[in-house]
Order: sequence, then C-alpha cells, then structure tokens
Amino acid sequence: MSRKVLLQLVLPLIGLSVLFWLLAFAPGDKHHQPALLEMSVILRDGDGNVSAMRKGMEQAAKDLNVELRFLTPAEDNSAVEQVQLLEHEVSGAAPAILLIPADREALGEAVSAAEGKTTLVTVESDMTAWGADASISMDHQALGEALGKAALNGVPFGGTVLLLDSLPGDNGVRERMEAAKALLEEKGRQVRIYRWTSDSTAFANILRIERPKAVIAFEAAALTEMAELSRGEEAFPLLYGCGSTAGIAAALEKAKAEGRDAVHVRAWLALPAACPSQSHITLDGFTETPGHIAAEDAPQRTVYWEADLAENRTFGAEYSYRETAVYADPLSFTPDPEQPDFYTGEEAPHIVFTPYLRALAAQLTEGITSPAEKAKRIYDYVTLNVRYHFQPSYFVHESIAENCARSRRGDCGIMALTFITLCRIAGIPARWESGLAVAPGDAGCHDWARFYIAPKGWMYADCSYGASMARRGDEMLRRHYFGSLDTGRMVANSAFEAPFDPPMTGFRSDPYDNQSGEMEADGVGLAGEERVTTKEVLRFEEVK
Repeated sequence: MSRKVLLQLVLPLIGLSVLFWLLAFAPGDKHHQPALLEMSVILRDGDGNVSAMRKGMEQAAKDLNVELRFLTPAEDNSAVEQVQLLEHEVSGAAPAILLIPADREALGEAVSAAEGKTTLVTVESDMTAWGADASISMDHQALGEALGKAALNGVPFGGTVLLLDSLPGDNGVRERMEAAKALLEEKGRQVRIYRWTSDSTAFANILRIERPKAVIAFEAAALTEMAELSRGEEAFPLLYGCGSTAGIAAALEKAKAEGRDAVHVRAWLALPAACPSQSHITLDGFTETPGHIAAEDAPQRTVYWEADLAENRTFGAEYSYRETAVYADPLSFTPDPEQPDFYTGEEAPHIVFTPYLRALAAQLTEGITSPAEKAKRIYDYVTLNVRYHFQPSYFVHESIAENCARSRRGDCGIMALTFITLCRIAGIPARWESGLAVAPGDAGCHDWARFYIAPKGWMYADCSYGASMARRGDEMLRRHYFGSLDTGRMVANSAFEAPFDPPMTGFRSDPYDNQSGEMEADGVGLAGEERVTTKEVLRFEEVK
C-alpha cells in the first residue's frame, strides 16, 4: 500500500474567549440589532491569564455590541479594592457587571447587596449563593486531584512535593491546592506549602532546604514564573501546573512589553520513520523550509521549524510512503530454548512492575513454558477483558498498566502499555510503536505494541483492534492482530517517552507520544487547544 499524506499544524493567534452570560439577562428586542450594552468588568489582577481573557472579552464584545469598562485594583488580588469598585459600579447603576473575585468570602456581602440592582456574573468562583445571577467556573477539586495524580508519576513514595500558594485569597486556587494536598498525602508523599511571592532568591533557599521532587503551581502566573526559573536548571524539580491562559496570547503580551513585535515559535510535526513495515519514504513538500528533519530511524521522528510569529501561521508537511503487511503467526514455530533479555526491564513512570501486575502476569502464564503461549495468554487477557474507553491525558495517570488491569478500561495506548508491561514481567521483550491509522480519506492517531520471540523476531500486537474484533464476534480477525498488522498504518514512533530532535524547551502537550505535533512560543509549550492540527490523506493506493 502506498499513501500520500498532508499534515498541518496551525497556530492561532488567540484561542480564548469568554461567554457573555450577562446578555441572557439583558432586555432588548430580539428581532432588531440590540442597543449598545455597557458592561463593567472588575478584574482581579493584570497577569497573563487576565490578559488572554481580556482579549477574548474584547472580541466577544465587538461581536455582541457591548461596550466594556475594565476596572483593575491598584494592588493585585485586593478584595478590599474589589469591594469598593463593585459598590461604586452598583451605585452608578451599571447595567451589567462581570466580576473575577479575589476572595469569595470577603466579597460576599457586597455581592449580596448588588442583588436586584444589576446583572452580576462571577468568573472562576461561584457566588450564586450570595446572590450573583450566574457563574462561569470549573471543578477546582477535580483539577487539584488531576495535578496531584500527575505529580505522583515523578515522585517516589515518601518524596516531597512543594505546593505554591501564589494567591492566598483566591478560593479556586485554595480548593485546587487542598485537593492536591489530600491526594498526595493519601498516597504517601510529603507535602510542603510555600507562599510564592516572586522572590527567586527565597525560593531557591526553599528548594535547598526542602529538596522537593516536584513543584505544583495552581494558576497560570505562578506556573509561567516557575517555567522561567526552571529554564537551563538541570537540577530543578519536576514542574506541574495549570492555567487557562492562552500561551500564544500571553507570549505576545510579553513580547510587546519588551518592545518586540513578534514571538519566537518552534513547531514539530510527526514524519514516517524507517522500520520493517515502512519503506519508500519521500518528503514531498513543506509549507516553508524546515529548520531540521530528524533521521529516519529517530525514536520519535519529526520535522522542525522555528520562526518569529506576528500573526497566524501554518506549518505543514506532505509526504508519501509504502506500508507492507508481513503476516506472522507466533504459534506456528518452535521458539528457541534461549530467548533475549532486551526490552524486558521497567521504564517508569508507566512500564512499572507493581505487585498487582506481577501477580497477574504469574496467574496468566502459570504452567506455561513457551514464550509465544505466554504472550498469547496476555493478549487474550487484554483483548477479551479490557473495554475501549476514552482516556484523559496520560500524565494524569499514576500507573497506566495497573489502572487498566484493575478498571478493565483503556484506549489503544493504554492497552498497548498493559500488554508491554505484562510481557516484560513474563520475560518477553516488548516495545512501543505508534503513529497514524490510515484509511482512504481518513487518518487518526493510533498506538500498538511489538514483541519479540526468537527465532522469528519482532511481531505485532494491536490489542485495541483485537478488542474491537472481540466485541464484533470476529475471532479470526482478533487472532490476526496477535502477530500481524494490516497496512493501515503510518509509523512515526518506536519508543514511548522519547525526546524530539531538536528537543523542546517547554513542556510538551503529550510528554510520551507524538502523532499530532507540538508547539512552543518563547519557550513555553502550547496546550492542545491552543493550536489546530489537520491530517489529510491525499492518495491511498494498493501497489503490487
């Protein structure tokens, strides 16, 4: 099979907007252009998060015929000043107010006093119990727990995690921090809370004293500052954080403040890699000349660009390759008495031999001496017991393979990692492979596994496709994906958690795999929602 594929990564200038719930409360004739609505926006501070949010508000206001008045306290996160601003706007008969509370409890009385006098909506902190008309917020507890789970991957039992209390009066930050603290302590980690004040010298002293394995920031401004401090510091702890800021918008704000009219962006896209099933690889064209193309045998092969960005920009690659299906039946030959021991060790954080998985592997392979039969038992367990279920980002999982074995749920990558881990425990070499599942007119991300049995060598196990066939009742095809693949593949990655060439400076949206590309702006990695990736199959033909 020969395929021609176009892969594009688009960097939007701004990707954040705010929904104006306030308009639902505003009077007016629905059949005519509404009159100009005046709205007061009481900010909490002027950090990157608010800067990005403000851009979204301004765009929405233009579209909805709204005039905005932005009010910012002289001191960041001053609830006292916010109370004064709110009371002033209410007394001035402001028709609508959007409030980003610095401290929910401190503002409660003023919000209650505003009830019935204006339309009041709060962002980030729910104050409907005090009389606000509506709230735009998130599940802070769930976010805190997700951050705690992410940190578990890099912090051993008994290790220390430093939590940054960067906004002590902010209810959302406090709820996130408390949820993360509770989860980490429950899992046997030591937790220290540090009041972040942007004093890098004092923070360096804390790092020397506490020696944390990880640092967690609970809002965008602190995360950005931590990322800046960590640049070039090899001994810096693992950094986890969250923030609703649009990275590119924040980077543009910073560039303007520094007198620059552009930000420096770097972009990576996946390319077909040389492997036994893939050949005749040609790079047919790029939207612009790349800065670097990784070697064909790179563990995660990419094409790389870097450029100054002042407006929307597209990075794209067009390539073709030939995919050859080599069919193999692992049970059709006699394995060698001696088998290799490569690719049989642990690779934390997700290929880990936990007591539960050791016991499961022993149970599945009890009484069996043939490595092929052992691999078949493991494949059968995954494909006949695990149901396909969409999963959140892998970095929030504590132990992917054990979670999958216990919950009996997972996506293609989680099934592959479970198979790999159980095979390695049983002494069978197993490794990762991923890229795209390709069909005429369609291409999507996909992961699978390879395992090795001498004298045959490397063979395939696509547990996700196998599980799908099991649900269909197609035993022949389920059995087919133990040992073989079809031709609907584009192989880009031969290793899990491999670095790029050249490596990223910022944090990857997916730190383990790469199918949809990565971007960073001024050294800060962009989240998935801050960029757009498109894939297009231009030609799909059978070659004899």
